[in-house]
Amino acid sequence: VAAPPKVVGWSQKNSDPLVEHEEVNICCLPDTRKQRKCCTARSTRGYQSGVHRFGVRLLNSSNCAVGLVCSDWSYDSEADGHLGHLGHRGWAVASDGSTWAEGRELERLPISLGEGTLVVFNLELGAAKPLRSATLELNGVLFRNVFTDLPDTVYPAVSNALGAPGRFQLLCDDLEAVAAASTSAAKE
Repeated sequence: VAAPPKVVGWSQKNSDPLVEHEEVNICCLPDTRKQRKCCTARSTRGYQSGVHRFGVRLLNSSNCAVGLVCSDWSYDSEADGHLGHLGHRGWAVASDGSTWAEGRELERLPISLGEGTLVVFNLELGAAKPLRSATLELNGVLFRNVFTDLPDTVYPAVSNALGAPGRFQLLCDDLEAVAAASTSAAKE
């Protein structure tokens, strides 16, 4: 008898303990402004090679970062900043459209993230670092090679920038659902 397929979602083991798991693929990041820290959730699925596509829908969030972390990332090692400020461990787009890689702001995209936004990552993970990149789609608008030189393994992740609460849906396994959601977001 074959084992049932593993459901991809937000990791309970590798996310901040404050993260609430509403469903396997929906997480809630609490208001952490009083603690003066950010809260981050990481996916159970990591990507190492090949071409991959996943999406994160912002169900409710006013100030967040959506992106990637590498395999040595830990929720308790960088509690002060959102994904974009995690030094060598994070690559992210923030609510204001700013993009961050390895602790540096890269550019500000002409779009912002808010409730209902769908962020789609198109990963191309070749054998050599210059060939390891992420193209983003924000509500159907394409931004090519926003992140390059990605490490050996990357995981989808979200954080509540400035400690604001938020709910996030991870879309990984059903590529048709990601494509349909992306098409729907582009029409809105």
